[in-house]
Amino acid sequence: MKKPFILIIIALCCFIFAMSPSMAQDPVVHNQRGVEFGNQKEFDKALSEFDKALEQYNKNSAKVYHNKGWVLEQENKFDDAIRHYEEAARRNPGQIVSHERLGYLYYRTGKYDSAVQTGEHVLKIDPKNQNVITWLPDAYTKRLQQKQTQKIAKQEPATIAPVEDPCKKCEKKKEEPAKRPMLYGTYEVISRFPYYFTGEKDGFEYESDPGWGFNFPHELYLSYSPIPMLEFDVRAGNPYLGAMSPNLLSFSETFQMMYHLGSYYLGIGFMINHYNDSFNYGESKEMYDYKGGLIFGANHANYSMRFIFYPRELPHDGKQSTGRTLDIDYIGYEFKYIFDRNLSFHLNLSMHDFYFFDHDAVYSNYWGLYKIGFGISLTQYDSVTERKFLVITFDFTLNIYLMNLNNDEPYRFFNGQGWYGADADSWFAGNPFSGFYGTGHVFSLRFEEWIIKNLFLYQKIIFELVDAETDHNELALLLGTGVSL
Repeated sequence: MKKPFILIIIALCCFIFAMSPSMAQDPVVHNQRGVEFGNQKEFDKALSEFDKALEQYNKNSAKVYHNKGWVLEQENKFDDAIRHYEEAARRNPGQIVSHERLGYLYYRTGKYDSAVQTGEHVLKIDPKNQNVITWLPDAYTKRLQQKQTQKIAKQEPATIAPVEDPCKKCEKKKEEPAKRPMLYGTYEVISRFPYYFTGEKDGFEYESDPGWGFNFPHELYLSYSPIPMLEFDVRAGNPYLGAMSPNLLSFSETFQMMYHLGSYYLGIGFMINHYNDSFNYGESKEMYDYKGGLIFGANHANYSMRFIFYPRELPHDGKQSTGRTLDIDYIGYEFKYIFDRNLSFHLNLSMHDFYFFDHDAVYSNYWGLYKIGFGISLTQYDSVTERKFLVITFDFTLNIYLMNLNNDEPYRFFNGQGWYGADADSWFAGNPFSGFYGTGHVFSLRFEEWIIKNLFLYQKIIFELVDAETDHNELALLLGTGVSL
């Protein structure tokens, strides 16, 4: 009695095992069944099993083709990757991910018509697909441009032109400098937080910086190029002059015009500086200084440089002047070297002198801020749109502070005022730089995020360690926004 029951259980287990999904989906099983049905002259059932075997075989092999295509894509072998994605999609049309990658590679390789067709096919199957919509709108635009170019080419007379080597074409492109935007502008504000380590104050405190409009440093910068050969610059605001400078300026404006000729340019400028404080003469005094300047620069594929020169001589306050006057000069040099699209190095040198004369009493007060700075920038681009979206910049700057007060020889050359505080009278007396006051070591980290194609935000953390006789170091936070068209 038990033996038939055991045989029934064994048969039932074999039936369940044979009908399990893993077995039913095995193309070998379907093929064997097809052979058996064929031997039994049941040809319709045999064909059905063979079709199931082929269908399952295609689905399995489609995954292998897709995976191989993905590896080829990572190696930038796009043509080979496209062939494998095409085969994967042919073997299993329902494998959406293969259609996604295939459409994207069509887009990357300039086959915009195929890219659009493939992208639309994916959205019909999966309307909420988030991958295709990142490149499909741009593919529509470029397909239209491509068709217009082809249409124009057909209308022009056929000519035989030499085929340019793709490698030489890439090298030629690298030699061309980056195109200058027609309009570029930024606006930024700075909050100052000195850190007091001696005296009545202790720790971080917010410090205002009196100026026109706002009592904190801020700056607006605009560059406009109506035509490629002309550029107009405007810079205006209450400048930030480091941790150890007094309120030397309440506002400053600079207007410049440059003429570009190839990779080089020349320009002229006009600078206006405003002073409104009481620490120079013991009483509140509003003063102005006007200066003319010269600009020379170059823009090449791998580097750019600019030299800015606003000397005291344009015009100069000397013995012929009367009353109380303000005389300011500025000399700057900027250099940038681009290693590749992701890494660049920059160098900044500047000399900024501030002279406060009392010509009737024949004395002058002087402050100077000289800077030596360098840094690196790391740029990251979007892998789909190839647009810049993040720039991280680290800078180190040595601030050299100069100060020489109540000098009764204000018109003597090398009198301790200007030129790094050099003093000819005390050169051999052990104090050759009597105007030297101290230095500040400035470390800064800046983040720039491109929100959309033409708009970006940026933030900068600035920390200055000073080594002069002072009671504080300083932390500053900068926030800004910009546009590039």
